[in-house]
Amino acid sequence: MKFLLLTTPIRPVPTDYPPVGSLAILQSLQEAGYDPIFFDVDALRPSFEEVIERVKREAPDVLGISAVVSTAYAYVKRLCRRLKEELPDTPIVLGGNLAASAELLHRFCGVDYCVIGEGERVIANLMRHLKRHRGRKEFGELEKVRGITTLLANGEMAFTGYETQIPAEDLLDPDYSLLERFSRVEQFISDPFGREDFAQDPRSRQPHRSGKRMGTVTSTKGCVARCTFCHRWDRGFRQIPPRKVVNRIRTLMDRHNVGFVMFGDENFGSDLRALDDLIEQIKPLDILWQVGGVRARTLNLDRLKRMREAGCVALYYGFETGSAKMLRVMEKNLELQHNLDAARNTYEAGLYTCYQLVLGMPGETHDTILETVEMVR
Repeated sequence: MKFLLLTTPIRPVPTDYPPVGSLAILQSLQEAGYDPIFFDVDALRPSFEEVIERVKREAPDVLGISAVVSTAYAYVKRLCRRLKEELPDTPIVLGGNLAASAELLHRFCGVDYCVIGEGERVIANLMRHLKRHRGRKEFGELEKVRGITTLLANGEMAFTGYETQIPAEDLLDPDYSLLERFSRVEQFISDPFGREDFAQDPRSRQPHRSGKRMGTVTSTKGCVARCTFCHRWDRGFRQIPPRKVVNRIRTLMDRHNVGFVMFGDENFGSDLRALDDLIEQIKPLDILWQVGGVRARTLNLDRLKRMREAGCVALYYGFETGSAKMLRVMEKNLELQHNLDAARNTYEAGLYTCYQLVLGMPGETHDTILETVEMVR
């Protein structure tokens, strides 16, 4: 069966964060014996009509859509409605966080299946089912495919339950050759001086770093918290073994001349034993790196200093608020003092950061906003 996976435009300009979820789906299908096609709409930015014509030309047996954020809804709705007119017999499978609105996607957009949660095992099992039944829904068999929603014959929506999570050791390393083949790999291997954190660090201008590029790596999956403003599929937190993380970095260094790394984790460092191991393994690489997401209560001054010695330039916390009341509303599971300590320790360690805030949550008042202003001061 022919499978075509396309991404959706996330923001007005293409993101430089690699489509690691899409790569995992493609690699999983390859391991299952398929030869999937990838159409990275977000990176390539074809017109809407060009997308329609490309899908029609490929005439896939199954069309996959990666919709990682809810802002993709309008585009997905327009796309699916049009493709249902052009290719009415082609099943449409959608994954990503937009699938949290599965019932809307089924009833108003024409999406046939939504993948709920981690998709690598789910998509391979669903493809086997569709191949066995020539693209048709066989409801008695379909319930054996965990991790999907669909509309039943009576019009009710069914969810088949979560698929078993993949152990951290077995998570696939992103295959950038797929981006070289199907996308614009240079979109994701970029100039580090486009970021203020790298640009302001004197180490970035050391002669041996001249011409080095910047890439993105993940070292964890999931989160130890369940903040009320956040949605996530993955239950719990998985730490990718540090040796695998370092191998990912080495691959980017060898293949794409990367000397600057962004860790795209939401929950970097929560496994302190693994973090200590990673610090020791990353230091000999002589790269500069920054961290996209750290909990304010995770790191002490000693670890921050050791991170800097190992090449860390910056890290970013989810401070969210300076109000103890709003921290409870958000269920951040930390105290205001954790925010203050993290900010001061980061400054003392010589690392760059900025104060990321969430304003306007239910329960927010003039007074709680003033408390946040005071924390930032």
